[in-house]
Amino acid sequence: MGSTPDGHNRQDKKKQHGMGGLLHRRKDNSLKTGSGTGATTGRCVSLSAMANVKTRRNFLLTAPLAAAAVSPLTDTLLHASITGAAYGQPDGTKTFQVFPAADVAGVIQGVQASHSTKDLINTKATAMTITINEESKKAAKEFEYHAHRDHVFQVLDGETEYQLGGVPKNARETKPGEWLAPESEGYTSVKLKKGDYLSIPRMTPHKRITEGSVTLMLVAATS
Repeated sequence: MGSTPDGHNRQDKKKQHGMGGLLHRRKDNSLKTGSGTGATTGRCVSLSAMANVKTRRNFLLTAPLAAAAVSPLTDTLLHASITGAAYGQPDGTKTFQVFPAADVAGVIQGVQASHSTKDLINTKATAMTITINEESKKAAKEFEYHAHRDHVFQVLDGETEYQLGGVPKNARETKPGEWLAPESEGYTSVKLKKGDYLSIPRMTPHKRITEGSVTLMLVAATS
């Protein structure tokens, strides 16, 4: 390239042109991106800074970076880097429960013999309860309904009747989110026998009347 005093500067300029001419060296040894009034000076130039300078070459270099920043795949990969322990049970605590058929059968027999109620699940650790209940010749005096609980009933043995829905009359709130009403205008009666299921969404008035005997499993979900 010759031995002129500015020989090194010429080499620098050629190296800079090899990068697309995006970086130009100034007399004070700082770098300038692009040209004109939109130029940015500093000792170090990042791709994000280059993206703010509106030139065709800058766009071609920085567009892939910008696309990756907003890509759903990028977000997925970032979340994938979180270890499974963040979502699992690192302390080994079991939150699931298994109820073998033989154990459940034993609970049912015990409940039927004592005409009582037994909880399978009823802890503050879950938002769900499972209860087995047996009753004979029993009728609820009032309709009840709940703001934060949904019910599913399964008839394990016997028969019963439910009065469902309608418009509660003279209802009173016994505690937050829990109501009782002496009657519900326009309710529907359904009779359930062994093997039947009944789903009762929250805020649905319901009342049970058992003329003979019935064994029920109640699953209640609270939110």
